[in-house]
Amino acid sequence: MTKFEAEFQAFKRNEDTYRAMGVVFLKRTPDSANFLFSVPHIIPQPIAFGVKIDYKNWDAEPPSIQFIDPFSERPLSFNEVKIGFFQKTGVDPFGQPILINLLQQSEPPFICIPGVKEYHDHPAHSGDSWFLHRQQGEGELCTIIEQLYKHSVALAGGYNIQLNFNIVGINPDLNKLVR
Repeated sequence: MTKFEAEFQAFKRNEDTYRAMGVVFLKRTPDSANFLFSVPHIIPQPIAFGVKIDYKNWDAEPPSIQFIDPFSERPLSFNEVKIGFFQKTGVDPFGQPILINLLQQSEPPFICIPGVKEYHDHPAHSGDSWFLHRQQGEGELCTIIEQLYKHSVALAGGYNIQLNFNIVGINPDLNKLVR
């Protein structure tokens, strides 16, 4: 059994629990798996994001997370990822939490957490080697899924809807009354 196969089987043993959390397995290749994250505690239940978690060269290298359209598998740009990934870093003088967004405004966007290839490859983390983390469980599939959930879906509280209507042309039938 490959190391990725063992990671995937650990996920499969808990798949019903993850599905109840809004994590839906979509597709698997020999080295990767795609997931859709929804927000089941909001009605109607929105699709928050999709990811491809790639375990190529595991565990000499950490897994890579790519944000994707869950239907077409197309990689997403930073502006197309419509949910934040927040971590509390403290409390301000008014007692409000201080949050930072772990989703990095880069192309392609990446989530800045240890155990992820993009984190360890980034120059800002050059002193934080993957080899210091790989025995801590941070690159394991279930750990990554739980981190993605904890910093996004678990924090979602509801919809913030803004509607803008623009008239782009005049309908010629407006002069007729409908009876």
